[in-house]
Amino acid sequence: MIWNPIEPGARANRRPRTPGAPVTFGFLGRIEASKGADILFEACRLLPAQGWRLTIAGRAVDGLDRYRALTEGLPVSFLGHAERDAFLDGVDCLVVPPIWPEPFGRTVAEAYGRGVPVIGSAIGGIGEQIGPGPWLVPPGDASALAAAMARIIAEPERLSDGLARAPIIRAGTDPAEVAAAYLDLYAAARAATQSATVPAPLGRPQLSESRL
Repeated sequence: MIWNPIEPGARANRRPRTPGAPVTFGFLGRIEASKGADILFEACRLLPAQGWRLTIAGRAVDGLDRYRALTEGLPVSFLGHAERDAFLDGVDCLVVPPIWPEPFGRTVAEAYGRGVPVIGSAIGGIGEQIGPGPWLVPPGDASALAAAMARIIAEPERLSDGLARAPIIRAGTDPAEVAAAYLDLYAAARAATQSATVPAPLGRPQLSESRL
């Protein structure tokens, strides 16, 4: 498997968490059902009344009115377009809950690159990056997503646990490593093709005797 290359941004500028401060969850990307936005907002309705907030960066093709209605009364804010690195530096945990199997899930790798743990759907490339454990939830399961988020709200010190696979993902998406992996793949494919097309050595022709 060769992942997509991701150029590293500027050095992360993360501030230490203030003890007792609400956990800031983040959602980055298109705000739509396939990306799990509806599931996320449903999960937010199941969370404790205090101790958290959710910041949304992205746009909705059909407008935000419906989503603002779904989150009315909750500590949820919509930023619209936001610069990726600055946004990630300002959240404690990214939530990536799509309901379809994304081939890669770029935002997961981008978050790991900024030192941000991720709660995500156990499907497609997102599940492959995060790996098995409490940071993965079944796609489309609002209750399971709420439980994973509530665990962090109750014990924010667990946030660092979600970065166990970050070094692996950073290495796998490093542009130089990705380029080297493709060169190795092309070399192997070329060698295999050449060995398959080289004609077998011709032996001495065999003469057959014909009888009249």
